[in-house]
Amino acid sequence: MEGEHVIPDEIRQLLERRSTFQEWLHRLDELDGGFRPEVSGKVRTDYANRLSEVEGELQGHRDALESALSKRRSAVDDAEGRHDVRSAELEESRLRHTYAGSGACRAERPGPHAF
Repeated sequence: MEGEHVIPDEIRQLLERRSTFQEWLHRLDELDGGFRPEVSGKVRTDYANRLSEVEGELQGHRDALESALSKRRSAVDDAEGRHDVRSAELEESRLRHTYAGSGACRAERPGPHAF
């Protein structure tokens, strides 16, 4: 998983294209009517169709993204579990060091009920 982008390049490009078409449609909405309605309608229809195609492609990637997200969540859960184990081991070592450093330590390693 290391070195992988969170969002694959193909999807990132689709997202950029979607934003472009959305911006173009927004700009068409802001025009002051300097163009014939049939011309602006034709352009609007073209942009809307292209936007729809891009959104369809993005929808097609949804399962792959959800699967990747699930794997990453699982990896995070595993890492947190390992962290908890190591943290407990460190805490135990600190306690033993504190106990041994106080001069109360016997020559052999204390058993589980030595405290």
